[in-house]
Amino acid sequence: MTYTEKLNSLDIIDTIICALRQSDAFDSLLFTDPGIQATQETLRELTNKARQHLPKSLANELEEAITSYVCAHIDPCILFGMKVSESLKEASAAPSQYSAYICKLRKEGQA
Repeated sequence: MTYTEKLNSLDIIDTIICALRQSDAFDSLLFTDPGIQATQETLRELTNKARQHLPKSLANELEEAITSYVCAHIDPCILFGMKVSESLKEASAAPSQYSAYICKLRKEGQA
């Protein structure tokens, strides 16, 4: 695969991931997931406490860094989900190959 072909593939993936991140379904997940909501509330409380002890500019920088850190996880997680989905599809399409793989692992003492 040439560099241009890879670049085009990356552009396509980026477009897809951006569309997923901007979808109503993704927003719904972010705003209704109990785990996300609970940790967001804890983060909000701690951020408010920190703001009482930090200069405003530093508190803003800290909040921006936390947001950037969290956002940096989204794209790799989406790609990982796609890879898992692809792997499940491959395994379900060829169950005997999966069974043979598991048998091989057991024989080698790895399963």
